[in-house]
Amino acid sequence: MPVLTHLLVGSRGLISYPLRAFYRLAARGKCTVGDLMQEIYRAWGEAVEGNFGGKVEGTGGWGKRFPICGRHICIAGCGFVTWVYMNSIMYLAVEAFVSVRNLPQGAYRTVNWANYFPHF
Repeated sequence: MPVLTHLLVGSRGLISYPLRAFYRLAARGKCTVGDLMQEIYRAWGEAVEGNFGGKVEGTGGWGKRFPICGRHICIAGCGFVTWVYMNSIMYLAVEAFVSVRNLPQGAYRTVNWANYFPHF
């Protein structure tokens, strides 16, 4: 999934839109939920239109024949896949540490081959 998302996001240049939105939020100093939603809406619109500040970006953006609804679906799909992937990674990290506290007794035994082969 990360490779597929990278290919979709990288080929369309979509990574710059959220970064610009976060930069604009950081430049304000104070941020409310309304400001965050406004910047997300603005970044989404810029990504769908493929422009920033009224200027059309390079040739790596959307094709002229790519429909607007397809752009919305692609952006939402990339966001959903990223959200699912991040939550999966967090779940696996927490689960790994939680499972260490209930190890079976056999996990503490030394394996037989360790007595015959030198290891460090």
